[in-house]
Amino acid sequence: MKNKSRKEVRMKKRIKLLCQKGQSTLEYAMVMVIAGIISAILVSVGKPMLVDIISNVFGKISEMI
Repeated sequence: MKNKSRKEVRMKKRIKLLCQKGQSTLEYAMVMVIAGIISAILVSVGKPMLVDIISNVFGKISEMI
């Protein structure tokens, strides 16, 4: 029989919505993990340069005051 009940149709819509919701959460989590990895690499590789930049910024601020 091709005639589906309303309950079946509603249930399929709910399942589809939950699957889409889970997929967007997974995508967000993956982006956050990748951003964290890239940030960690940049901080570990560019640490001496970052320290110099920060100290220069604070030095210029202290000269202004």
